[in-house]
Amino acid sequence: MGLFDRVFKKIHNAYISYADNDLDIAGDVCRVLEDNGIDCWFKDRDMDGDGSIEEIIKALEKSKLHIVIYSKDSINSNFVYNEVDTAFSRGIPMLSYRIDESDLEGNLEFFLRGQYWVDASANPKGKLDKLASDASKLLKNIPIPSGFTSDSPKPVGGDENHVFISYSSVDSEIAEKVYAFLLKNDIKCWMAPHSIESGLVYSEQIAKAIDNAKLAILIGTKNAYESEYVKQEIKTAFQKSRQIIYYMADDSFPDGEMKFILNNSNVLDANSHPDDSLNYLLDDIKRLLNHQDGLDLADETAVTQSYESFAEDYEKSQFEGLNFYIAYDDEDSSVAEDVCSVFESNGIKCWMKGRDVGVENLADKVLDAINRADLMVLISSRHSNNSNFIATEVNLAFSSRIPMIIFKIDESDFGAIEFFVARKRQIQALNNSSEKFRQLFDDSLKILDIKPDPKPVSVSEPVLDDVFSLKKPFKAYSGDKPFIFISYAHKDAALVFGDIKRFHDEGYPIWYDQGLTPGQEWDDEIARALIDCSLLVVFISRNSMASKNVQDEIKMALNRDIDIVPIYFEEVELPPALELRLSNKHAIMKYMAHDSDYIDECFKAFRNARIDNVR
Repeated sequence: MGLFDRVFKKIHNAYISYADNDLDIAGDVCRVLEDNGIDCWFKDRDMDGDGSIEEIIKALEKSKLHIVIYSKDSINSNFVYNEVDTAFSRGIPMLSYRIDESDLEGNLEFFLRGQYWVDASANPKGKLDKLASDASKLLKNIPIPSGFTSDSPKPVGGDENHVFISYSSVDSEIAEKVYAFLLKNDIKCWMAPHSIESGLVYSEQIAKAIDNAKLAILIGTKNAYESEYVKQEIKTAFQKSRQIIYYMADDSFPDGEMKFILNNSNVLDANSHPDDSLNYLLDDIKRLLNHQDGLDLADETAVTQSYESFAEDYEKSQFEGLNFYIAYDDEDSSVAEDVCSVFESNGIKCWMKGRDVGVENLADKVLDAINRADLMVLISSRHSNNSNFIATEVNLAFSSRIPMIIFKIDESDFGAIEFFVARKRQIQALNNSSEKFRQLFDDSLKILDIKPDPKPVSVSEPVLDDVFSLKKPFKAYSGDKPFIFISYAHKDAALVFGDIKRFHDEGYPIWYDQGLTPGQEWDDEIARALIDCSLLVVFISRNSMASKNVQDEIKMALNRDIDIVPIYFEEVELPPALELRLSNKHAIMKYMAHDSDYIDECFKAFRNARIDNVR
């Protein structure tokens, strides 16, 4: 590009932000980038004589990439802060070039933590070529690792809060209602502008508030999904392993990275049930806070007392030939051994470097084991997340497209490996309970899309006389409150009764057919109960799909617009007449789910249908 174009037309791909004291290194950055074909806007060279703010904003808006020279001086530069704020609000990608050992803190932390970094703190001019290479990749939409890393990050101060509330300013009326309700119920909240302290930088306070909150609440609306500030707040909460409650306040849905982050969050449909949503939100917050308080965070490497055979319901021969690679740091070897024992007790072969190989030709053997693996299981901790060896293992698995699952045993950030594990299934296992090992086993099979055929249920096929002689778990509900109608095949009664008793014991009003005798027809009493119910729960099995009574109950509920929740005991083909009409109903796959997840899904479905427990 000629001098005329550079000075007057100011055609550029990258905008360079820097403090005045860093002018020399910023000039070197500009030179190296332009030598590599990346045209830059450099204010000490390209700004007109009057130096108007409008000119800077226009230059930023025309940029495809924002280069930030990060140093002790830029941290305290209001000019750099305003440039970064402007670029962030316009969604321009940022690549920071760190030229000293300043940690990520102060007023730039909120904007830059999840962006792209080149650490040249040891030799500011020694990584200019890498900066040019990374910038070229980003301009070509080639992904590179993101996220700031530091060997000695400084903790962020501030008072601890229960929840951080993230919302778009357009939706302030909704957020204010949530904020006022939670405060009234003794939940400590941080929400702008109420929690903002005068005289302090806004973005810095947000970063501190997220760091010190136990939970994050997203007021989910179309406006929020389009807000760069909301996206960064939720991304920051996600990176810090804060649990997120997704409070759906309208009928829009997120996409892209926000969709991924919210995929495993706690969802509350406030749009469909606005009257009850705040009470449900309070219940969810209390449940999550109580769960966190119950975790033994000090016992990070506790060894499980026994290795259960979670595959006891399946034929173990189905898992023969599977190979799992266990990636772990030596400091976490006891947990890794537990994980390995869980899989191997269920017929799945594991490879562990500390057990299966010596130091000779270690790298070659590791590479061979990873290439042969069906799944990598990463034991994530403060030790492994800072290990170069782990980083190499994870990178190799990522490059070879080996599926991965993360068993996270403490709250440390992923650091340099974040790019490679960002979209992988994570299990928060701070207490390493037996339940978490079961979840690890089940989720590993789901990742590999393995649906093992269950063994025949160890309940004998009863004749009708045996079914009706079964002890009824409780008396069917009779009253004026909204209640749940249970539809099931009599041959499945022994299985169904156990589940509905758990629903009943939790306080949910349950009506089920407890009085029919052999040969008795589907009568008016059942029809009246079905007409009066607020929710039909149908247990799907081969038996129930062969039952005319069950099919009639489903059709009647569909014709009367009664909410339906299908619970599948097994994988079964539905009759064509029902398959189409049930396809848009949220189904619960009991045969695939972990027991606690199954029960949670049931209770969430009951709440969404506005069924209250009556205890």
